[in-house]
Amino acid sequence: MLQTLTNITDEEIDLLTCKSSERIRNVCNSQEMMMDILGITPYNTNMTPFQKAVKMYPALLSDTYAKDVIREVKDSLMKKYRSGKLEVYGKYTFILPDFYAACEYWFGHIENPKGLLDDKEVFCWLFKRSEKLDCLRSPHLYKEHAIRFNVANAGYGARVKQLREWFTTDGLYTSTHDLISKLLQLDVDGDKSLVVADKDFVRIAERNMNGIVPLYYNMRKAEPTLLNNKTIYAGLNAAFTGGNIGIYSNSISKIWNSDVFINGTSEEKQEAIDVVKLLCMENNFSIDQAKTLYMPERAEWFKPIVSKYTNTLLPAFFEFAKDKEKSQVEKRNQSLVNKIFDK
Repeated sequence: MLQTLTNITDEEIDLLTCKSSERIRNVCNSQEMMMDILGITPYNTNMTPFQKAVKMYPALLSDTYAKDVIREVKDSLMKKYRSGKLEVYGKYTFILPDFYAACEYWFGHIENPKGLLDDKEVFCWLFKRSEKLDCLRSPHLYKEHAIRFNVANAGYGARVKQLREWFTTDGLYTSTHDLISKLLQLDVDGDKSLVVADKDFVRIAERNMNGIVPLYYNMRKAEPTLLNNKTIYAGLNAAFTGGNIGIYSNSISKIWNSDVFINGTSEEKQEAIDVVKLLCMENNFSIDQAKTLYMPERAEWFKPIVSKYTNTLLPAFFEFAKDKEKSQVEKRNQSLVNKIFDK
């Protein structure tokens, strides 16, 4: 989700990494911080015997074993941050539809229901003090930062009270007029979104989304067929032979972290982005292959263009993200996630 923020300054990287840097620096600054690092918090209702012991007798923090555990936790945090998983003001929550619009459609028989939310609006009570939110969802391959106005914010006055009558949970409610479902490739059967309310993050993401529209391509559906051993085997075979989404996501990561976004021309950058779009499409066809038994064949003209950008090793931060050896990754360049290492 960070690597698609290709338009970013060093000062902005400082803003995004400051919470994580501060947490590392202050690991041993106070008893409270050390206990927090060890998971001894009011939210932990299932503590280990060691955590219970430290809670009862904090002087144990000076014990050699406790120091070793804190050192291991610090090393783990360093690895996590260097892989691009930063401390951020955000939360994972379920994505939900505008239930008022659903009721208008089901019970009012209104073909195009108006609902309670307009286009580009969401309702998330978790961040009722935030005007704008960045709604994200995995897998994040293309530029899929959905910046939306949060109508749970007090600035919307009496409207908030009306919405709260219908939107009673801490989920992320989306508008029936919004293309957010196409942008994030979501449905509402239990999908989760990482909702980020950090103002700096939202501002940077919004700038990076200038001119970006949702990808759309006509996905296939499987032909109706009898369920028998032969068709079940065909589906399993398709899943195991074709459903290798790691190839596509790794290729996309190579492109986002390539030098083209650091010193390439605008034409070169656009070509790289277009390659990502097509790889993203291939990835989604690959995911559905076991269900649809269909996978489009890569066009001859596309093969050399993909190789031009992906015939490299994995980005340097994969040393921390995927436990790769130094020999398996490229040298560290100046892409955003690679720069986090220095910060």
